[in-house]
Amino acid sequence: IFIFGYSFQPSELAKLTVVFYLAFILSKKQEQMDDPVNALLPPIIVVAVFASLIYVQNDFSTGFFLVFIALVMFFAANVPLRYFIGLGVMMVPLSTILLLSREHRVQRLVSFLDPVKDPTGTGYQVFASKSALRAGGLWGEGIGESAQKAGGLPEAHSDFVFAIIAEELGFIGVLLVVALFGMLAYRGYLIAYTASDRFTSLLAVGLTSTICLQALFNLAVVAGAVPATGVPLPFFSAGGTSAFMTLIMCGLLLNVSRFTDSRATVRSG
Repeated sequence: IFIFGYSFQPSELAKLTVVFYLAFILSKKQEQMDDPVNALLPPIIVVAVFASLIYVQNDFSTGFFLVFIALVMFFAANVPLRYFIGLGVMMVPLSTILLLSREHRVQRLVSFLDPVKDPTGTGYQVFASKSALRAGGLWGEGIGESAQKAGGLPEAHSDFVFAIIAEELGFIGVLLVVALFGMLAYRGYLIAYTASDRFTSLLAVGLTSTICLQALFNLAVVAGAVPATGVPLPFFSAGGTSAFMTLIMCGLLLNVSRFTDSRATVRSG
């Protein structure tokens, strides 16, 4: 959506909206988890609507990621595991049908399963990404010295920016970036664990998972561990909407951290 000459990506706002909604509804329904019709059906419908709207915009990866975050929050809300089995039985065939409904998705899947089949076509991006990862070595080529970002690697500024980081900063830089995301995950989930009420706890889980699992998905794509998707790397990938919403999530996490049980104990002591 273009507003006054600036573009805005609604799917990024949808992530935050769904996290807020699920944190609210699941905290209210905490005592009704054994009644799936009243406790789980409404949030499942809402998540399905958001994911469907994103999917019809030809963005399967973001829609899938939204559903994945919802499942994480269901787990954090102590939804009985037997309901996850039922959701899995429904989701696996549906996801398979949606995945195979577009030619470019099928090509990405085929190139992932057999990368050498089309190394100059559908498999080219992953090959170029792995080449950048290898070129970095231990210490990297140096900041600004990447050869792949000059045109060899498509989407080097957005979805595959981590490959450029690895090429310029090497394995040491890769470890640093992974460690920073690991520290963020640790602090975020610690905030969730010590939150003063159920709503803020689930909110912290959703916000932390959205940022850190998105980073994990992106790193897995760059390394060729999963099929190529359009999930950006938080804090690094180009894109104003993604950066804006990520900073909002971090601000909300900081706000939740101001009202934790541990700090309340310290103040009372």
